[in-house]
Amino acid sequence: MKHKNVLWIVSVVAGLLALMLAGGQASARLPAQGACVPPCWGELVCQPVGPGGFECQEHCRCPGGETPGATVVGTPFVVTPQPSPTPPPGGSVEWCLPDECPPGETRLWLVWYLYNLGTYVPVRPLEPCCGPSCPCGEPTEEDQPCLPGTETVCSEWGASVRASLPVWHANREPYPRALVTLPEEVWVSDAAGNPVTTLPAVETWGSPVDPGEDDCACRADGSCDDDPPPEGTICEFKLGLKADPGNEPPAWNFDGCGTRVGWRAQCDWNRSSWGNPELGVGMAPDCPALPAYTVQATVPYWWSFARQWDSWEQVGQDCECQCHGGAGVNECAGEEGLCVDAPDTEHWVNVCEPTYSWKHNGPDWVLLDLTDYGWPTPYMLNPSVQLIPHPPCEPNPPVGVIYVPCIEVQAPIERQP
Repeated sequence: MKHKNVLWIVSVVAGLLALMLAGGQASARLPAQGACVPPCWGELVCQPVGPGGFECQEHCRCPGGETPGATVVGTPFVVTPQPSPTPPPGGSVEWCLPDECPPGETRLWLVWYLYNLGTYVPVRPLEPCCGPSCPCGEPTEEDQPCLPGTETVCSEWGASVRASLPVWHANREPYPRALVTLPEEVWVSDAAGNPVTTLPAVETWGSPVDPGEDDCACRADGSCDDDPPPEGTICEFKLGLKADPGNEPPAWNFDGCGTRVGWRAQCDWNRSSWGNPELGVGMAPDCPALPAYTVQATVPYWWSFARQWDSWEQVGQDCECQCHGGAGVNECAGEEGLCVDAPDTEHWVNVCEPTYSWKHNGPDWVLLDLTDYGWPTPYMLNPSVQLIPHPPCEPNPPVGVIYVPCIEVQAPIERQP
């Protein structure tokens, strides 16, 4: 894959402000301030209207596109600059802009130059949104979108990342056997069995890859086959995935006892678990296998996706003063003895060269709306509940189900004389 010379444009808002603030040549009604409901964010979208005009609206952008019910920010406003001549051939350029793209992505736009305003105006996109390299490159065989599941996989530009929903713990009492008609309680717990109302999250990053030339690594001195890389070269590109619990307690499904929702739940079985599969454990020291009821639990989790990379970009200037002949304004204080003639024959000039370095970009986490992948909900239920270990009877409990043997208790019968 060849280098991609990337022109990173943070936003087109500056160009639009130039349209609005051109003295006497444009009139505009600025949008009102507001806020979007997370996880949505505000975004300015403009469309050409007539010859040289723009109609812009700030609205909410949500993961996966527009979401019904998103709070709209601001009100439409129209920019009407004075008529401008049609740019001749060569009056247009192609820029990589993030407009209407998810965070961390850009796409190539056709942009016209307005001579009377001295600014550039986006006209139309030339390609769909893509990753940090722009124009969009040919995808590799490994490129694929996120494939959600209890284990989610994403790959792009040769980089890949894989993450699984985390295991969360529960405890129960009495242990190891429940008693008929008496309450059996289960609750979310830490590894020691203490009640908690927090759940674990997971975040993982894939190994970095260099989407440029194989012989152009992300070296500290910027070397690339003994030459500096082109501006915008990307290296150390990698992907991240994380799963965060939603703001809801688990839902517990008790075999033969219905469903409960909460950080702590309770069931009173009216009959023993006799006749069920022998999946539970009895009392120590031998911990015999006993028929058991099953308790399953799920809790909502959200998946998020991110990218981060380093790009070779201008970070400053290296300037020095030089003495030039001819009249002019001194731009800097010169060294003594260099410019010694009269001011009308010599003057100081500040000569600058751009300096470059690797600039880190990201991570910019984006919430994945799983309805875009065919899921009925934007989140995913995490069923990976595990009873905390209870040595010696259950040092390695299974993940995904809690087994509860339930027995009857009978009073002893005394022999009468």
